[in-house]
Amino acid sequence: MRVLFWKFNCPSLTSLFSPCSVKLENTQHVPSVPTPVPVDLGGSPDGKVEIETEKDGLSEKAVIVLKSSLKRPPRRAAGGVGKGGVKWMDFLGKELVEGTPVNIVVGSHVWVEDPEVAWIDGEVVEINGGNAKIVTTNGKTITSDLSSMYPKDTEVPPAGVDDMTKLAYLHEPGVLQNLASRFALNEIYTYTGNILIAVNPFQRLPHLYDVHMMEQYKGAAFGELSPHLFAVADACYRAMINEQGSQSILVSGESGAGKTETTKMLMRYLAFMGGRSGTEGRTVEQQVLESNPVLEAFGNAKTVKNNNSSRFGKFVEIQFDKYGKISGAAVRTYLLERSRVCQVSDPERNYHCFYMLCAAPPEDVKRFKVKDPRKFRYLNQTNCYEVANVDDAREYLETRHAMDVVGINLEEQDAIFRVVAAILHLGNIDFVKGKEVDSSKLKDETAIYHLKTAAELLMCDEKDLEDSRFASES
Repeated sequence: MRVLFWKFNCPSLTSLFSPCSVKLENTQHVPSVPTPVPVDLGGSPDGKVEIETEKDGLSEKAVIVLKSSLKRPPRRAAGGVGKGGVKWMDFLGKELVEGTPVNIVVGSHVWVEDPEVAWIDGEVVEINGGNAKIVTTNGKTITSDLSSMYPKDTEVPPAGVDDMTKLAYLHEPGVLQNLASRFALNEIYTYTGNILIAVNPFQRLPHLYDVHMMEQYKGAAFGELSPHLFAVADACYRAMINEQGSQSILVSGESGAGKTETTKMLMRYLAFMGGRSGTEGRTVEQQVLESNPVLEAFGNAKTVKNNNSSRFGKFVEIQFDKYGKISGAAVRTYLLERSRVCQVSDPERNYHCFYMLCAAPPEDVKRFKVKDPRKFRYLNQTNCYEVANVDDAREYLETRHAMDVVGINLEEQDAIFRVVAAILHLGNIDFVKGKEVDSSKLKDETAIYHLKTAAELLMCDEKDLEDSRFASES
């Protein structure tokens, strides 16, 4: 990268973005010298400019770090300064002043806050002191404070850009508009440098994640193809192989952003790259992938924003040998929302496993002594029993298969689902006050039935369960 330095020997300091007041240590100048010619940055987005000024025989230097994508705004007429700018640094890297070189003038295209759509764009038609009158694109005329508006980049393509470092102004309304433009064209992925932003489409897009797509991104340079999580996974895999060191991928976002699905797709790609061809039987990569249905069955639930919300944190570690093949894996879970088991808010659901078991084949329903979920207190606190496009009966069978693959034998599976069923019956036990102080007893025959059923499922003595779990009548 070539770094060019400009030097001005003049009695007053100039701003690269004229006009802009700049403050250096103990010195204030209002610059008034011509704007410099463009810098050839040699393909790099960053540039540095060294400026020297002299006052009272003392020389001061400052190094200004700027982005080449920033645009020089028109000279001030009757206007003011809006948001967005560069930071001014001295030659030791110390920040001297935070500049705001974006000038809002009549005719400027800007973004202003809107209570309905968050941000709306428009054109400044009048400026009066610190306020501006704006005609928005939907024909409304509004007045806004100059300091609360952002400049709009009018040269952004209608389809947006695939890497938001290409935007002239990387601020909230610019980012949201770019993501919205791409999402309207079914482009759900966008880069910001080496960060991938995904917008959840809330629909299945199988063509984006098939083997053909994996082959496309295999070995491709990052940024060569359209933004995709496979590009992130491939870059991570290549860095691990080439640098012989561990790599990390952080998946974050609010509830419903798509973290669970993204993690599954990343694991699929790594299994694709690190799989062993021609291997018979249960492979490590198969176990890695099939761990997801098991974790989701017992740790995911429908919430207001998300039909498959993970109610726990997850750290997945996949180990590779020196040949780049998967040799092992570990999944660590933490902070499970245990309170959801006994208390659910409408219109959410409890954990998937309860509904799966109630929708199991008839022989399993009879064996585990379950019935319609509406009959269990831990499930009927809400009116939501089904999830759109989800077949609980099929999910039960797939979970059973996944448990087989990860190495949970049939006896252990039955024990797990007996516990799940016992929890539902324990939730149906009612109590009344006993004769002794602070004592209680089972309310009626129904409560006794559910206690007995829970004891049978847990394979323990009914009296022992009653004595250990409840304060019974003396």
